[in-house]
Amino acid sequence: VGYTGSGLTSQPCTDINECLAEPCRDSNSLCINTNGGFLCKCNSSFSGSGFEAGGCIPIDQCEHPTSAGVFAGIAIGSFAVGGLLVFVVMTSWARHSRLSGSDHETGTRGHASATTTANMTTSEA
Repeated sequence: VGYTGSGLTSQPCTDINECLAEPCRDSNSLCINTNGGFLCKCNSSFSGSGFEAGGCIPIDQCEHPTSAGVFAGIAIGSFAVGGLLVFVVMTSWARHSRLSGSDHETGTRGHASATTTANMTTSEA
C-alpha cells in the first residue's frame, strides 16, 4: 500500500503520490504526500480532519490566538515601552539643559562665584 514495484532489484519500491488523486475532501485542507501514504492537514485557522467534507472547523481566534497574533502583541508592546523610555530620557535631558544651559555663558550656573562673593565682602568692609 502506498508503493509500486516488487521490491526486487529489477523493480524497486517507489512511493505513490496519493495527493494526485485529491483524496482530501474538505476544501480547507491540504494533502501532504508521505512515504507510503498521505495526510490531509487542515489549513491554518482551521482544526479537525481534512479527510472528509466539513471536517476542518474554523478556530475561534479570540479563544485560541495564533502565534503570529501573540508575536504581534509582543512587538507592539515592546515598541510602546521603548517609545516611552525614549520620551522619558529626552524629557529629562531637555529639562536638565533648560535648568543649567542659560547660565553656562557666565560660568556661574545660577550661583555667585567665589571671586565675586569675596570682592563684595572686601569692598563692603
